Amino acid sequence: MDIQQITVSDQQPKFAVQVDDLYLGYNQTGNVLKGVQLNVKPASIYGLLGPSGCGKTSLIKCLVGYFKPARGSITINGYPLGHEKLGIPGPGVGYMPQECQLYNELTIEETLKYFGRLFLMETKKIEQNIDHLITLLDLPPKSRLVSSLSGGQMRRVSFAASIINKPKLVILDEPTAGVDPMVTKSIWNHLSHLSKKLSITVIVTTHYIEEARKADCVGLMRKGKILAQDSPGVIMKRYGAVTLEQAFLCVCNKIQVSERSMSSIEPSSSQLSPETSSSLQEPEIPNGNTDDELNECPGEIIYRPKAAISPLDFNKLFTVNLDHWFTIVSIIFWKNTLRNLRNIPFMVLQFIVPVVPVVLLCIAVGLDPFDVRVAIVNDDLGGKYSALFLKHIDKYHINAVPYNSLEESLQDIRQVKTWGALHFKRNFSASIMSRIDFYEPTLTNSTIEASTIKLYADLTDDLTAIHVKRSLDRTFHAFVQDSLADKGQKPTIAALPIKMEQPIFGEANLNRHDNFKRFTLPGFMAAVCFTIGYTITAVIISFERNDNMLDRHYVIGVSPLQFLVAHAFNRQISNIIQISTILITSVYVLQILDMPAFTQLLTSFFILFIISINGMSLGMVISSQSSRIDLIFTFSIAAMFAFMIFSGVLWPIESMGPWLRALSQLSPVTQGAQGLRNTLLRGLGPWHSAVLPTFYVCFGWSCLLFVIGIRQFKFT
Repeated sequence: MDIQQITVSDQQPKFAVQVDDLYLGYNQTGNVLKGVQLNVKPASIYGLLGPSGCGKTSLIKCLVGYFKPARGSITINGYPLGHEKLGIPGPGVGYMPQECQLYNELTIEETLKYFGRLFLMETKKIEQNIDHLITLLDLPPKSRLVSSLSGGQMRRVSFAASIINKPKLVILDEPTAGVDPMVTKSIWNHLSHLSKKLSITVIVTTHYIEEARKADCVGLMRKGKILAQDSPGVIMKRYGAVTLEQAFLCVCNKIQVSERSMSSIEPSSSQLSPETSSSLQEPEIPNGNTDDELNECPGEIIYRPKAAISPLDFNKLFTVNLDHWFTIVSIIFWKNTLRNLRNIPFMVLQFIVPVVPVVLLCIAVGLDPFDVRVAIVNDDLGGKYSALFLKHIDKYHINAVPYNSLEESLQDIRQVKTWGALHFKRNFSASIMSRIDFYEPTLTNSTIEASTIKLYADLTDDLTAIHVKRSLDRTFHAFVQDSLADKGQKPTIAALPIKMEQPIFGEANLNRHDNFKRFTLPGFMAAVCFTIGYTITAVIISFERNDNMLDRHYVIGVSPLQFLVAHAFNRQISNIIQISTILITSVYVLQILDMPAFTQLLTSFFILFIISINGMSLGMVISSQSSRIDLIFTFSIAAMFAFMIFSGVLWPIESMGPWLRALSQLSPVTQGAQGLRNTLLRGLGPWHSAVLPTFYVCFGWSCLLFVIGIRQFKFT
């Protein structure tokens, strides 16, 4: 069976579209559709008339399968809505929403090709239809970008997209809004052609009542009910009206009189405004049912419309035509790729944003504190050994500044001009040699006091204090060894009775000052890839939803799984470029990490890749819960800091309590950070028992979040 031809029952039904006793409502506004009765003959044009807010669009979304009504039935071509032979949602209906819902980055030709391929049309047939529609609807050259079109031109392109595959049923929501009279005439002429020449049933909603006189049948709608439906001539004759608008007002006034016989009818204006419609009292709900009674019906949710088809129907998952399924995925992938390539600022940001924080970390963070200003107060004037001690001070960490008095140095510490002060007392040299002379049987308290170097410091910065004290310990150790050698004794006497053997991992290099940076960088790369993954994914999907593009895809028959899989493919291409850029910058350009073997580098790439997939899956979940860009960015920033702190990126998780440490191990960022450290710093392979948990945890989170994202996905 050709995918564009929808099989109908052998016996031609009396009505192409039949709606019976339809109810629909929303959370805040209550019932929008109230017992709607609608009958549309095959191969006819049905004009649905009414002011804005009367329920036309809600009724249309029920007809295309977008909303599941609380009560009532919809039959199309003899089959109930949702029957697989209808192809609704799918190629069985052409739908033009009230908004244009087009992609600004595509050309007219690419737009029509995109929708044609979603309908699984052949390329040659699409090209023929495009040329015909461009001539018929007087469209601009097909190479023009949608972003350069006027409002009227966009509506015509949107109209062309809805009829590109010539379906058996076409539903147009306000197709002539905002277009000039000549284009309006052209659209109605083409609708007549579709109806009479191609036997296509057309349903058109409009609030321009007089233009609907060209329809075969019109339905007059007010406050969620069809007040009357028949041919325009019959309705005008029935109410003795010269124009269809007068007939519409007569119907409204007649109902108003019957329901409020004691109220006088004010003269009607020639325009149908929402204010006028709100002044009319709504008719009673048939069969004596109230809204509260409807809410109590088991299985019926009147105040929350639901999608008519489950987003992830496992019963159909294994019966689908895989060739058609992946064709739709590939065309969405093609569209996403074109949009990305033509949005240069967004492309640049995608690849620059992940690298910038990594570069800033390498440049500004992670080195040992150096050039720390320390005051030197040396009262041991001319002393040999105080000068020898100062000679061994590490010039990298400590900037030794001579001071004349202890009080002056303490004052500068209080003024936060220096970090600390070293004070050598008078007779330090003589006292220190007595202190380290192992042949001296006793030491007096005065000797010990005179040989002690006093350190006055600002200990509010623990990290600086730790590194300065470590540097002073090394200085004193070297000083004692030189002093012992000067007295003819073995320098090894001053060595600690602990010997550092060849390290299992890493290196014992006292001149390396980027150890903290090397510890932080792998976790930071994992956190950046994870954060960028969920932020960009959530933003892109939310932008499409806010532009009202997703509901049009739903009516065409695109499933959430197809949409998200296509998006996932696009994200992986970006992820590959981002991860490659981050690794090249860290390893080859900045050379922060030692040159790893190819196996370790490839393992690191896959760890970052699966972490990015984790982020992308989380982004799908986020976008399913909110489409507000401000909330998405707020959550992204808060989550980024939480993962940085909680996942051992900036500080070892060994500093956490046992229960928090165990919880942290479940985080994909924690596992990613540990896996990268095991790979890049320890040189372990992908099959090592310390690296494998990274893949297990990250893969599990990816699957769980992806399934949740699909189940919670919303087209609107």
